[in-house]
Amino acid sequence: MNSQKLILLLIILVAILSSCSGKKKEITDSDENIIAASERKVADSSVNKEENNQTSPLENRDLIAHILQKHKGKVIYLDIWATWCGPCLACMQSSESLQKEFKDKDVRFVYFCVKSKKEDWQAKIDECKIKGDHYLLSDPEYDALNKKLDINGIPRYLLIDKKGEIVNKKALSPGLGGHVDQNLIREINELIDK
Repeated sequence: MNSQKLILLLIILVAILSSCSGKKKEITDSDENIIAASERKVADSSVNKEENNQTSPLENRDLIAHILQKHKGKVIYLDIWATWCGPCLACMQSSESLQKEFKDKDVRFVYFCVKSKKEDWQAKIDECKIKGDHYLLSDPEYDALNKKLDINGIPRYLLIDKKGEIVNKKALSPGLGGHVDQNLIREINELIDK
């Protein structure tokens, strides 16, 4: 009986984790013109607008370059997630705790939502009270980002240093259940101190 429960639990876990893996698609756009954000809008969220930054659409520009310019001289923690991804959503409470840890420090939190509907994206931002810069990527934008960063599944986290260099393409998740991973805190503090 116990082995049956264990097998069932493993099957459920595999199903959850595999549901969040992204499919790679071949794209033809050049790297300089890969981010066409004509449909991108920042969520009109009920979360405090000062902490939930609204950004104008980025037409024909590289999204990563835009983020680096906007947060020049800051450490950036980039969270790539989707509204339907269970593991992505499970980390949101800890993401909020991570933000509190670095409240008055030179760290910015940026969220790229992928493969999701606009209505669902806005609802999840409100529901989870996610503060930071929010971008809903179109499929071509995600494909371009995937090509650039070799994203093979979500959630995916990146750390960018104050110089604008991606120092960790597979950064630690914020944690689970509101508990923040101490190794991630240490890694971010090291980047702040550089």
